Amino acid sequence: MQVRKVAVVATGALATAAAIGSTPAFAADNAGTPEVAPATVGVLDYEGTHRASDEAMREVAEYWLTAAPEQAWTAPWEQEPPQILSVGSGSAVSALAWQLCGSNAVAGVGGVVPVASPNTVLGDCANGNIDIADANNDKDDALLSVLDDSAISALAWQICGSTVVAGVGGAVPFASPNTSGGCDNGNISVGESEPAPDYGNGNGDDGYAYHDPGYYPAEDAEPAEATEQMGTSAPWDQDPPQILSAGSGSAVSGASWQFCGSSGVAGVGGTVPVASPNTALGDCNNGNMDIHGDGGDALFSFLDNSALSVAPWQICGSSVVAGVGGTVPIASPNTVTGDCNNGNISVG
Repeated sequence: MQVRKVAVVATGALATAAAIGSTPAFAADNAGTPEVAPATVGVLDYEGTHRASDEAMREVAEYWLTAAPEQAWTAPWEQEPPQILSVGSGSAVSALAWQLCGSNAVAGVGGVVPVASPNTVLGDCANGNIDIADANNDKDDALLSVLDDSAISALAWQICGSTVVAGVGGAVPFASPNTSGGCDNGNISVGESEPAPDYGNGNGDDGYAYHDPGYYPAEDAEPAEATEQMGTSAPWDQDPPQILSAGSGSAVSGASWQFCGSSGVAGVGGTVPVASPNTALGDCNNGNMDIHGDGGDALFSFLDNSALSVAPWQICGSSVVAGVGGTVPIASPNTVTGDCNNGNISVG
């Protein structure tokens, strides 16, 4: 009787069995009995290497199986198609905004003769102002962007706390003072509002009217919550580059016109205020432009985040003839308690 020995070596899920004998496997001996051939048992060598434990592998698998959607790649078919063209999105156009506020004025043909009839506005006078707060927020995803987040203002016209002839005729107020708060006309802000520039007194409080919640109050933006993401996004999850951007985030202002705390003639005629002071209890802001933005990442960019101002016109705390005629104030002082800002441009 012959004795056969079998050795089994297991490594993880892999087992190797070998039979040890003296003759080739299944070869018949002299007696016709099969023999098992000798074999060499091979064992994988893990000496000097580190093998992750089953517990560590389970933790890794559980993390990826429970990852939040923003931490994993989305499928290619879940992606939105790219926007091809965006024209004028988020933009504004204002023309012929016209305001008389706390004033004695002739804007057509005729005259005004108020007697002991004061005009009083206890707040600010705001006319034709434009604020585009979210410039370049979503429109820079379009392959072609033209005049997105842009503003056009033409002929914004304001008489504020003043005695004025802007047409043909005369204004003769008796003991009829004109009083108003701040006067804001034809100002444009594109992009997130910044602290107002300093135009002279050094305290940073003067300048554009947008820092005053009179006509477009700024909202404090909440900081976005950071989202922890692992690795890089999928190749198909990348936004295509913007090819062309023209005039986006820009502003054009033409012929913004303001009388503020003044007596004057801008047409044909005359003013004779008697004991009728003109007072503006705030700043006089006209045709100022504030542009914020980086112009986007377009391969070709033309006139993005730009400003063009033509003929801003302001009479502030003055007695002036800017047309044909005369002005004769009698015991009628003109007072502006704030600053006079006209046609200022800030880009950056």
